[in-house]
Amino acid sequence: MQESTRKNTNASWGHVAMSQTVGPNPETNSGWGVIRTVHAGVVHNTCASQPFRWKPAGKQKHFLSVDEDTLKGVVTLKEFARGLQSSTPTAKQLIELDQIAAELLGITRRLHQEGRQLSMVTGDNILLFGDGRLFLLDHGFHTEQAHFPPDWLTNPPADRVLWDRPVVEQQHNALSQGQISSAEDAHILIRVFQGLLINVWQKELVPADLLRTTYRTKSFPLWFNLQSLVESTSPDAFTQLESHIQQHPISSHFSKPAGTPSSKPPSTRIWPILAGMFLLLAGLGAAWQQRVWPFAPPPTNGSHRGRSDNPDSLVLKKLGEFPVLQAMTPTTDPKKLSELIKGVDEQEKQLEQIDAVSPSKDPGIAKQEQDEIGALRKRFLEQWEISFGLAIQLVDSEVTREEGSKHLASLRDHLLKIRKLTTHQSDTETQQKEKECLELLQTLRFDTRLPMDFRDSLLPH
Repeated sequence: MQESTRKNTNASWGHVAMSQTVGPNPETNSGWGVIRTVHAGVVHNTCASQPFRWKPAGKQKHFLSVDEDTLKGVVTLKEFARGLQSSTPTAKQLIELDQIAAELLGITRRLHQEGRQLSMVTGDNILLFGDGRLFLLDHGFHTEQAHFPPDWLTNPPADRVLWDRPVVEQQHNALSQGQISSAEDAHILIRVFQGLLINVWQKELVPADLLRTTYRTKSFPLWFNLQSLVESTSPDAFTQLESHIQQHPISSHFSKPAGTPSSKPPSTRIWPILAGMFLLLAGLGAAWQQRVWPFAPPPTNGSHRGRSDNPDSLVLKKLGEFPVLQAMTPTTDPKKLSELIKGVDEQEKQLEQIDAVSPSKDPGIAKQEQDEIGALRKRFLEQWEISFGLAIQLVDSEVTREEGSKHLASLRDHLLKIRKLTTHQSDTETQQKEKECLELLQTLRFDTRLPMDFRDSLLPH
């Protein structure tokens, strides 16, 4: 019974920090661990994904069995983040930082396999043990008919609310309900990553200019990738986040990536490689590599479309001269085109964000930034060309012509907006690519298959 004589110590972690102590199981007066006292009506639902399990330990009490030595050195992620800010992080700390990110992603994936979500995780209730394991301290606690709801449910501190839903709904995300939203958990993890890196625990990501001036990030690609996903509702958002973190580990915020066994070496260049590209690379690669696209010829059935002096026939002939259109695979799938144009839209937003940030005064850094922006602009134009070609294919069919026309109008707006940005003095190759895209657009001025207002919008102003 020696264990039962040890003095309880405070365990001020999580949503109910003041209602926790460390000591023996109050029900059996044996063992050792964390004792939590909860409000009436608060219950716990256990999941298999966690390294430790809460168990009932008498009226309104729960017990987490953890031996005394294991509890030594336990810190919350918020405490770990404060340690990173106190001085320049060591190589060991950066490796540990990437391991934490990998473990968070792993826990989340295992929860999803159980039909559960992260629920109400914050920097205060994710515990880091000395062996690298993470424990979601408050995960699974929720109310059932509580007449006097606890403070963490009715008035949670702002710096602890990293989720999208109202807390009354969010608490139940920890339960196995079958359907999950991977996007919601991706958003939470992004905010946790922000807290780890700059010790800012809030729902909003800090703007790009503060990342440079105040927080002195060394990896804009990392932050732009996170920004691109924090508002995403895609069912693939979590998978995309995993891919982004492999490409740019979170330690790259502080220095060249420390690297982990599961991490790929990221680029060490400073300015962003657009996150939108990662969302669509697979589809774009397939379209780009298959070099046969039988551009739809004019009908030869004696109709108006088939006469050699018909403006539409001349348009088709002119369009067929562009290499990008000759190199495409046939498709009449509006959904595929919508996804591609969404990527174009993401790239445009990325370039607009960069345009709003003042360039670095360091000549070396400014040169690197300009090179990255130029490469980004070139990729935008290449993706724009592919999307344009797919839109033309939709216009070729009367069934999908209206849909294709709408997409062409969207592409017109994207191209004209990008041409107005001041971020980059284009090199000769990019200028030529931009000229080709504009020529493709101008060719449609005489395409009578398209609405008159669209064709009129292409007239020189």
